[in-house]
Order: sequence, then structure tokens, then C-alpha cells
Amino acid sequence: MRNSVLLLTLILLFSFCFGVFVQAANFVSPGITPNSPFYFLDTWGEKIEMFFTFGVERKAKKALNIAEEKMAEAKVMAERNQVKDLGKALQNYQKYLNLTNNQVQKAETQGKDVKGLTSLIKEKSAEYQEVLSEILEKILQQERQDTEQAIGIVGENKKENVGEEEKVGEEEKVGEKKKPNLPEQGEKKTESVKSVASKESDKLKTATFVKSYRIYDNNSGWNVWPTKEHNYILAGYTWEGLNEDAFIGELNQQGELVWTKSVGSSVHYSGPMGHGPAYDAGYLSAQLQDGSYLLVGQTAGYVGDEEAKVYETPIDVFISKFSQDGQHLWTQTVGDLAGDTPVSLWPTEDGGFLLLLTLEERNAGVEYVGDTDHYFALVKFNAAGNKEWSKKTNLNIGGTMGLEEQVNFFVEKENDDSFILVGNTQASKVPKTEDEHVVSRMPTVVKLDKNYQAIWAKSIEAIPTKYLFPKLTADGSSYTESYLAYRMAAGNFSAVQKTPDNGYLAIGFLAPTVKGYSNSDTTYKAMTSASFLAVKLDKDGKYQWAKTISTGLLSFEQEFRIAKTEDNDFIIMQNYMSKGEAFEGEKYNAYMKKAEEVSKLYTNDYKPGDETSNLSLKKAIEEMNAARDAWLSAGWSNIMLLKVDPNFNVKWIKTIGGNLKQELVGRGIKMTLDKGIAVVGTHYTDTVCSVSFGVKNYCKDILLVKLDANGNLVDDSLGIVSSRTSVSQEDLSQYITIRDLKPSIMNYGINVKRQNPHISLKTVKTNTLASFAEEAPVQESQGFLSSLPTPQSAPESKTWEEMNYENTKAVEIVNDKSQEVYDELMPILNQLFNSKVKLRDNFGGISLDYVFGRLVNRDDVISVQKYLEEKGYTTDSSEGGRLIMMKIGRTLNMTFSIKSQRHGTLNVTF
Repeated sequence: MRNSVLLLTLILLFSFCFGVFVQAANFVSPGITPNSPFYFLDTWGEKIEMFFTFGVERKAKKALNIAEEKMAEAKVMAERNQVKDLGKALQNYQKYLNLTNNQVQKAETQGKDVKGLTSLIKEKSAEYQEVLSEILEKILQQERQDTEQAIGIVGENKKENVGEEEKVGEEEKVGEKKKPNLPEQGEKKTESVKSVASKESDKLKTATFVKSYRIYDNNSGWNVWPTKEHNYILAGYTWEGLNEDAFIGELNQQGELVWTKSVGSSVHYSGPMGHGPAYDAGYLSAQLQDGSYLLVGQTAGYVGDEEAKVYETPIDVFISKFSQDGQHLWTQTVGDLAGDTPVSLWPTEDGGFLLLLTLEERNAGVEYVGDTDHYFALVKFNAAGNKEWSKKTNLNIGGTMGLEEQVNFFVEKENDDSFILVGNTQASKVPKTEDEHVVSRMPTVVKLDKNYQAIWAKSIEAIPTKYLFPKLTADGSSYTESYLAYRMAAGNFSAVQKTPDNGYLAIGFLAPTVKGYSNSDTTYKAMTSASFLAVKLDKDGKYQWAKTISTGLLSFEQEFRIAKTEDNDFIIMQNYMSKGEAFEGEKYNAYMKKAEEVSKLYTNDYKPGDETSNLSLKKAIEEMNAARDAWLSAGWSNIMLLKVDPNFNVKWIKTIGGNLKQELVGRGIKMTLDKGIAVVGTHYTDTVCSVSFGVKNYCKDILLVKLDANGNLVDDSLGIVSSRTSVSQEDLSQYITIRDLKPSIMNYGINVKRQNPHISLKTVKTNTLASFAEEAPVQESQGFLSSLPTPQSAPESKTWEEMNYENTKAVEIVNDKSQEVYDELMPILNQLFNSKVKLRDNFGGISLDYVFGRLVNRDDVISVQKYLEEKGYTTDSSEGGRLIMMKIGRTLNMTFSIKSQRHGTLNVTF
């Protein structure tokens, strides 16, 4: 109960802090903005507010308030020249404005007087239009400034690049080859830039380095692919002003740039900002059999006005093919214009490739701003990029997710072209009995054959919880007591990998309720330190065991990346808060204290604008915002690498970036041909790239970290890589159950269209954080940092009463009277419950509270009654789970939990 109250308090406090009481005189404060890694706290609080707002009129007003906050976010993002986050804010603004109008229409159909509401909406809409105009004017002004600055800095080189961009389409048509545009090191001859594979007689050396790359002010790397030539292909995106383009680039073994190209498109439909460039983001890359390269990502740039009227989220997957020297060959889009996202990419032996993607199921005019489903689809292409076939499954990843989270799925393609896939099955599609209720999507592992047909499918679930509820009798005249089993997910899974014994390891994060609600902690430390959970299945999907790993590192990201090593181990990459303890400790407490001070200064007759006229309130809000900024600054990320064997035992943990005092975020990981590890992501530098309206914008560079097989750098003079020894594990095999499911697989006619993107050469600035060095790899000791015995037989699932008993810590008796009653009862309790009896609370010596290793029934009550009667007690009352026994000088009032299907307990007052 105490934990539940704490959770509710946190939710309400956050929703209040970030929404209601940070208003300005004429326009709300944006609170947390979309560029913050903690923006999900803001959206989480808004959903909670909407959920607890009842009545269509109140919902309309609440949605309008949130829409106003989203417009304020857009205003700030425009001032900071952060276009992607500006688009996110405007999209959220439109959602809540639509929800406002829908609620008003509902109120009208119910005969309610909504004149005041419609007047308010008109008034706010006028304000919004003014803000939109202001945003557009600022963006256009910034574009002009950026263009003038670019001309001054780049000069003739910029003009040459523009010329190349204009010529690229014509040159490709006639088949002319362009020389790659090299970076500053580009004066070197191509022979020295392209790395040459070592001779078989030479001992293989592993290269290590840490470098970052800047195209524009804001850049992000998402995928790295080691090539046959021991080079690297990077994929990601870069943006400047309103232009956000995908990029692909080739690096040599030393991390020097060979060539890079950007891929961009244009929006053709009329949106709230008018005509302008679209965003294009690169998420995947690969090298095909003929040596050419693929760049795969998302685009919103090939939609016309008519299509925009039908589809709410005009986002497709794009595929661009390049020759080995960087010449663009073709680009095409794949999808249904509704938030489609690439997940995995595999070259095939026939020169083609397989693409796994998610298709967002959302139609125009959706009333509720909430979850949508993203279904998996698999498409086979030949070497020319022509679609050969496409399939779709009802297995989904579920939930409203950002673009970054949707690519966080790792699917295993096996040598015979079969697949192992992990996703979620909708609660409504999970088979159940009449006395069961499925309360969540179920994580599901599916084995598919080479024709994409299901061989078997298994859900990964927690032990069901049973609750008592009234059930209507057959004749409908009365109710009887019945139990309903609530089934829920054991965790959030996004990776499945094959093990050397031909079994499979499903990996994700543990749900906090798996070990029982009594174990569920709602503190920030618990919320940000979710344990990794691995569930082992054999080749036929039979459940073998489940283990967890807790690193002690704190992270708000419920996602990770994974790569399989040459020795069949796995390396898990996760971003964590390098100052996590400070984030949930002193700085968090300071922020909460200031938030409480602000809350107390709000009066019952509060009016908008009081923040300006009430100087005490104004000062308190300023101090609260400063404390909030200091708190959030403690949450910047670094990268963790965790190496485990197929039995989920820990070999080592490495952290990357701690001594740099800068933020590093990992987005992709691959094992390399020289037996090393490559990590790609983003380097948040301390270099000011621009100042917009008084706000400093710091450069974000593409990051590439190249380590040896042990996760180390040969030259680590800056102390970028550190080892960590704090880790704990737990065997949860008996806390999890596996059930059979039957996913639906169907043919699907997905749209594929050839497109004409803007392709341009880019100049790249390289920054070295750790110099290139190489040495022959020496495998470190194969001992384990942490290990658990692997069960040799299939586990038997535990019951909730067993889990509650095991998780209860026994307490000591605090006074003589309690001891007398305790000694009197223990013989019969030990006899009935096979000595599985714990005293879980003495309540200061006024009562005894026991927990047992099994459920309690009516026979147990009668046995205790007879035993006490033999001890000289008389029965005052014995009905159901209630038993009152009396003797001279003492009355025992006992309550047995005979109706509970979760735990066996006895409470005794005396």
C-alpha cells in the first residue's frame, strides 16, 4: 500500500510540476522540451492527466491546455533551431487540438452548452496562428543567417558542392563516375586511404580508436557495417536549419573518411509550416554480395496533398543503393505512409536482401491520442531492388513510440533462411479460458521457416495473479464468488539470439511485478535500474531457464543493442546515466523541494498571470526551473558494454566516456572482421556551433568507437574506457511461465516506389578522441565476473504464495505478551504449514502477522480452533476466515486469508 501511494504521488507531482503551475502571463511554459531525453516524463504526465480527467467538457479543456503547451514547445524549438524536435512538438500540438475538437463535438451531441468552450478554442486558435507565424518568421530569418554565414566560411568549396548536388542526377543518367569528396586528410592517395586486407600468413591485428565526425552542427550515427575490405560503412542523419538528411559514409581501417553522401527529399504537401524540406533519417546499412552498399531509413518527403489528406503520419521506409565508390544507383520507398520503420536488414546470397520493418496501424481521424500498433512485415528484394514477395504478421511491438525506439529490435536470421522473431501479441489475441483475463500485451518468441510460416510461438509470462470477483449465476438471479486469473507480461523483450546448442535466448528487461507486488519498488533508482532478463528456450521452444543481470547503472532508456561475438558470446550495449546517483539523489531532492515550495504558493483563487504579479511566486518558479535544469543535467549518458556467455553469465562490463566529461550515446554495435567491436552513436560536444536568440547550440557529432575483443583501447591516454566489477544475478526460472500461441502470418501487398532524392557530397570534419593503434588480440581470462548454475531440468513455476513467503523477511518479537501468544500458536501453525511460517510484522507488540508457504483454507481455521479449545480457549465466533477465541485474561481475534489466491496469511490481535 505504501509503494502504491508513493507511485501515485510521483505521478501526480510530475504531471502537476510539468504542466499546470509553470504558466506565464499570456502563454504556458513548455516545461520539458522534445529535445530532452526526459521528454517522455512530460508526455507520461499528460496521459495520466487526461486519464484522470472526467467529463467531455473537462477533457476538452485539458486537451486544449496541453495543446497550448505543445505550441510553446514548438516556439522554443524554433528559437533553438532544432527542427526535428520542432516537428515533434507541432505533431503533438495537432493531436491534442484534434482531441479538443472531438470532445466538443461529443458535448454538443449530448446537448451540453459549449458556447464558452468554442469561444475559448477560437481565442486560443488565434493565438496559435500568431505563434506559428512568429515561428515561421524566425526560421526563415535563421535560414538567411545560416546561408550568409555558410557562404562566408565555405566560399568556393560550398559552391562546388552545390554544383555537384545539381549535377548528380544528370551524371548518374549517363553513367559517369565522380571522384569521392575526401575530408581534410583527403590529399592522401586512394591507395593509402583504402585499407588492404592482411595476408593470411600475417597475424591479424585489431585496430582501436575513438573518433567523431561533423557534417553540419547536428549529426547522429545509427549503424555501422564492417565491409569485406576491413573498412566501415556508417549510417545516420545530419541536419542544419530545416534540412534533415540521411547520410552514408565509408571509413577506412584507421577511421579516416573515404567518402560520404547525404540523401534528402522534399515535402510536397501543405502542412502547418507550409512547404519545406522533409526529414530523412538513416538507421541501417549493409554491404551486398557484389560489394555495393545499402542505406535504409525513414522519410516523410514523398507525399502529395491528396495523400496527406488520407494519411495522418506520412512516413515511409526508404532504401538507397550505392556503388563501392559512393555513386548513387537508385532509391525507393517501402511502406504504407503511416509511420513505417526499418528494423533489420540482411544481404542474401543471390545478391538481393531481406528487409524487416514495422507498419504502423493508424487511420486518419483517430479520436483517441494514445497507443497504436506496429506490425512486423518482411520483404524480399532481388539485386536490382525489385520486390519478390512480402509477408505480414499480427505480432506487433505496440505502443506510441518515437522513431529511435522503433528500430530497437534484433531478429535472428538463420543459415537456412529461417527466422526467430520476438515481439508482442495483443491482449485480445491471446488465447485464454473463461476464468482468465489478459491484462497486457504478451512478449512472444516465434520460430518461422524460410517461407515465413510459424513453426511454433511461445509467450513469456509472469505467474498469473488470482482475484476474487462476483460472478452472475446461470439464471441471472444472483452472484457467486469466483476467481479470475490475471495474466501479464514477464518483461519487455526486444532481442532474440540463437545459442550454440541450437536453442534461443530472448533478452529484454524484467517487469518489476514478476517477483510479486510486495517486491515492486517505485523509487527513481528502481525505475531506472531495471534488470536485464534472459529466457532460454530449446530448438523446439521448450522453456529451460530464466536469469537476470543487474549492473547497478541507472538509465531511463528501456532499450539496448546486442551483437554476437565470434566465440558465440553476446555483447549488450546500453546507454546509462554517468551521474545517475546524483540524478536520483541530492539534485533530485533539491528540485522536489523547490517544486513543493511553488505548489504551496498557489492560492485557491489562482488566476493566469499571477506568476508575474506575485513576485514571491515568480521567484519560486525561477528557482524551481533552475533546480530542475541542474537535476536534468546530471542525467547525461555514457555507454555500457556487457559481455555474457550463452548461459547469461557475465564475463566483463566496460563503460565508455566517463573521463571525457561529455555525453556519449550509443546507437549501433557490430563485431568487426579484425575480431574487434565497433560502436556508433552521437558525441554531444562542449563546442558551441551557433547561438540562436541567445541560446547556445552545442555541436553533436557522429561517434565511432573501435575497441578490441576485450572492450579496450590500445591507446587510452584519456581514460575513455573503464572496467566495472559491480554486478548481481538471480535465477528467476520458477517465476516465469511459457504458453503456446498461434500468430497469424499472411501475404501482404506492400507499396514499393522508385524515387528521385537529392544526393550530395559532404565535407566532414574529423575529431580524434583516441588515436588509431593496433595490436594482435590477446583474449582475456575466460573467468566470469558473475555466474549462476544453469538448471539441468525444466523449471516448475512457483505460485504467488510461495513467492510471497520466500520474499518475506521474518521479524523479531518485541515484548513478552507477543511472545506468549507467539509460543502458543507456533506448534499448530508449524504442523499445518509444514514449518513454512514467518512472522512478518509485530506492529509494535500489539498484534502478530504471519505469512505461510501455501494458501489458507477453511480446514486450517477449524484445526486451529480445535487446538486452542484443547488449550482451554472457548470459541466466540468461527465463520469463513474469522476466528475469535477467548479464555480468562485473553481474547484472540484471528483473520485468515482464506479467500486470497495470492498469499497465505494470518493476523492475530490480542
